[in-house]
Amino acid sequence: MKIQEQVLTYITQRTNHLAEEIALVVCYGSYVTGNATALSDVDVFYIPRLKNHELSETFILKGIGYDIFPLSWEILEEIADFKNGLSPLLGDSRVIYSYSPQELQRFEDLQKQMQRQLADKQLMQERAIARLKKAGQLNQKIQHTDSLSFARELVGKQLSSLSESIAYQNQTYFHKGMKEQYQELQKMDVLPEDFLHGYQAILQAQTLPVLQQAAKKLFTSACAFLHQPEARYPEPALTAEIPSSKPDYHQAASWYEEVCSSFNKIYSCEQTGNAALVFLTAGSLQSSLKEDLSIDLATTDLLSFYDFKDLTRLSKQARAIERDCEISIIAGGGTIHRYDTVDELYQRHKMK
Repeated sequence: MKIQEQVLTYITQRTNHLAEEIALVVCYGSYVTGNATALSDVDVFYIPRLKNHELSETFILKGIGYDIFPLSWEILEEIADFKNGLSPLLGDSRVIYSYSPQELQRFEDLQKQMQRQLADKQLMQERAIARLKKAGQLNQKIQHTDSLSFARELVGKQLSSLSESIAYQNQTYFHKGMKEQYQELQKMDVLPEDFLHGYQAILQAQTLPVLQQAAKKLFTSACAFLHQPEARYPEPALTAEIPSSKPDYHQAASWYEEVCSSFNKIYSCEQTGNAALVFLTAGSLQSSLKEDLSIDLATTDLLSFYDFKDLTRLSKQARAIERDCEISIIAGGGTIHRYDTVDELYQRHKMK
């Protein structure tokens, strides 16, 4: 049995122990879409019936991070209405447990609603314009920063917003998330003028002025595509630096168990030369290092080390930051739940 199947069996058995508390357990991602590799995790969320979130769990198994997390019906309704960009969690997923036929029917009804929304050209154009506005706000921040690393982080978010906007205008979405965003863009029926060339220009930019110019040009192209004025947004206000809170090494351990797959993705991209995916992944990880990690590290800067032609420096920096995370968490008393076999997971919960 493959490791992904073993993990799903483990999750199913844990669910059976907590059945009264769980409405649905849903699997999505590469395991469902059929492009899982030996390094792929199993992506799973659940909808709780009660406030108890005992099924929530993060762990590392054979070097791969797993995150079993709760999601509300309200969030799924936003996804069905394309007000939330987590479309594959509803549109490309498989229910592996339902408390009752009613919960399963509610989920399937949301999937049908999602398909009806996709067929509504006017609604999807409205959603496309909403994503364009978000990209415009990001563009203003990009134009006003003096940090190449931070600009790259923001541009990664802008690329995702613009790409989602274009997908919605094409009445589709990214079925595999950001993993194959660029490849899926290439297959779309209509694109802004020179959008793919502009996307590449961003990936290849090595100085801040060049990156800022490329980001602005890409945004302008998307505005023309959607027949929207290139609206002027207010210059971002300077915010006071928030004092660091007391380090929480247990939260940091859980965070690391969840995101260690992002580190792995960077290392894999180095081997394959996938600059588009590594740019987006490193930007998302750098943002999480700064905003979600509750302990201080020597540095959280990844994107100063990004080089389109050679991803080795970025990979080396990611390894240094990952080592710093592990050492700091353990030194602070946090426990990283790392296992070699699924049997150890059963033992953790005294299920065997």
